[in-house]
Amino acid sequence: MSKPRAPRPHEIVGSPAPRAWDVARIFGWTIRGFGHSIRKARGLACATAVMLLVGSIVLAPLLLIASYLVHGLRRRRSRYYMTPERDAVLAITATQDGWHADDHVSARPGTGRGQALRAAVIPPLLKIADAQQITLHLTAADGHLAQRYSEEIPGLSDRGPARPRGRQMRREPQF
Repeated sequence: MSKPRAPRPHEIVGSPAPRAWDVARIFGWTIRGFGHSIRKARGLACATAVMLLVGSIVLAPLLLIASYLVHGLRRRRSRYYMTPERDAVLAITATQDGWHADDHVSARPGTGRGQALRAAVIPPLLKIADAQQITLHLTAADGHLAQRYSEEIPGLSDRGPARPRGRQMRREPQF
């Protein structure tokens, strides 16, 4: 028998959901984020970011359509949180393993907007996750972000390399 899926993440007051036209903006932010990663990363992580950037640009029309489809299909099990200024986004998806944080990008990487969003959204979500015994999973794009996330999120631990890049992280419910 399969394990039941975690409940859909809750709404957070002050964090609006993306509108339909925000999906295209988020797609653009993702591509811009690959460029930011190229400037910050080294070695294999940099090469992976280059491949992702080039592939995203070449396949942009197909990937944009896919973004709209994925956003629509995930609506029942995911919740997208944005800053009130609509310049950063974070998605939390309910799975059988708990909640998975993904699609975390900002309009201007490196300006602190993603951190501001996490500061507003993560604490209330952790209270709910703890109360409902939900495990949080995420992938940090690199070791530097993994360290920052560990400092911001109590109980978050680095579980090793992620594929194709980054660090797998996990937080068990706290009692």
